[in-house]
Amino acid sequence: MGDRVCIRGCTQRQHFADCPDYGKTDGTCRGCVPAEARERSWICDRCFGRTRRMITDAPDLLGRIRSLGDPTKARAYDQVGSGAARNVEAPAPIPADLIDAGDAIAGTLRAWASMLEHRGWDSRGLPAGADAADAYEEAQGNASVILDELPKLANDQDMIIALTAAALDLHPAVDGIRERWSIADAMYRWNVERPTEAFVEVHEDDEEITVGGVTEWGTEHEIWDRRQAAREVGVSEESLRRWVREKDLHPVATTRGPLGKVTWFRAAAVRAAAAAVAARKGKKAEATASSDHQVGSME
Repeated sequence: MGDRVCIRGCTQRQHFADCPDYGKTDGTCRGCVPAEARERSWICDRCFGRTRRMITDAPDLLGRIRSLGDPTKARAYDQVGSGAARNVEAPAPIPADLIDAGDAIAGTLRAWASMLEHRGWDSRGLPAGADAADAYEEAQGNASVILDELPKLANDQDMIIALTAAALDLHPAVDGIRERWSIADAMYRWNVERPTEAFVEVHEDDEEITVGGVTEWGTEHEIWDRRQAAREVGVSEESLRRWVREKDLHPVATTRGPLGKVTWFRAAAVRAAAAAVAARKGKKAEATASSDHQVGSME
């Protein structure tokens, strides 16, 4: 085992020699040996993956929350109207949980991105009237900043404690009141319309949240939107559009919904396209260099 173990207290399914369940297959101890931290990190591989997954899916989750409680469809009770145009029933208010969770997720992403980009610590939620598309757009940009810095943050003890708490900690409601909202709290409550993986499962005995079900995360079958695809291979979104026009890359799907039109690509296809374009550029550069050399020799 390395010098560092997961700072969140994760354990492996192994037992110390003095554990009463050592050597048993039907014991009650689920493992008491600390989980080894990933290289250059204060958290284990599992916590790192879960944190990355939550931040990656947070923009979709926020868009879903805003679409479920669209503030543009709500109105004050004192403006219901009168006479023939009066509604029989006043419109239902937006549930407080949707407002609180949406503001918490937006504020978390904005605060971390602001800090990482040295803009100060801005933890404000979304502005009044922001629709699902606005929420997604801002959250996606902020999430991208955090994801780019995640390996570095994981090696900072104070930073990763705070970030994993905001992403992974669960705060069960007590008498209908929740202390605060983390991304995991909202994921457990609503999930996302296009989750990275298929479902959210919470183990109440240890307050552990697991997102799983489809073997897409971390595999060549993973699906990326255009923004994530561009970030993963280090090109601009316009370059991705050009690859599609030139038939180097083919989308796997295009969806329309509260977030507008979104184009999806297989991770393997994006990487293959990037390699093909790079190889073509390399051959072109070699041909140009060879031509220049021949011209120089003739002179």
